[in-house]
Amino acid sequence: MAEVETNAETKTAEDAELVRAARRGDRAAFGRLVGRHAARAVRVAEMVLGNRADAEDAAQDAFVRALERLDALRRPEAFGAWLLRLVTTVSLNARRARGRRREEEIDDDAILHAPDPAARTSDAELRLALVQALDTLSEERRLAVLLCLVDGMNATEAGAIMGIPAGTVRSHLHHARIRLRQELAPFANEREKER
Repeated sequence: MAEVETNAETKTAEDAELVRAARRGDRAAFGRLVGRHAARAVRVAEMVLGNRADAEDAAQDAFVRALERLDALRRPEAFGAWLLRLVTTVSLNARRARGRRREEEIDDDAILHAPDPAARTSDAELRLALVQALDTLSEERRLAVLLCLVDGMNATEAGAIMGIPAGTVRSHLHHARIRLRQELAPFANEREKER
């Protein structure tokens, strides 16, 4: 555990140095910040937008905004959390601007390679049921689920990105789990009958 904390402290200290260098006009330093945080930025954006191409655009937009607002960052060591908060805001704004959320595409390749037609249908139905269940959640609860349960962040990290306390993130997760169980209960009951 101490090693993980030391690695995190080292990363935040390195981020702080890169931020200071970028503020002095060192473009290579900002490029290194982008390299360190790009994968996670795209992953968070994709969780909000449900589409890789849109996520890459949103992450790129967030990096441009980060560069423009770098002087406004009060705590350079918090660059990672600050950036992911920008990514989340940009992604949520892009989702709203889209007017309607695109249905997540079912992975045809995975369905085609399922063992039998019944399994293919069942997998597709499960994926669709899960997407529909997630869509019943508020944006805050859906984002908490995606950040914590899908991306593996803890409540403190997710709270920093969402701009809310860790306790509120845990509350969102609790209520989201209840709602998801309710929404998926008919599907679970049907699958139980099939066994």
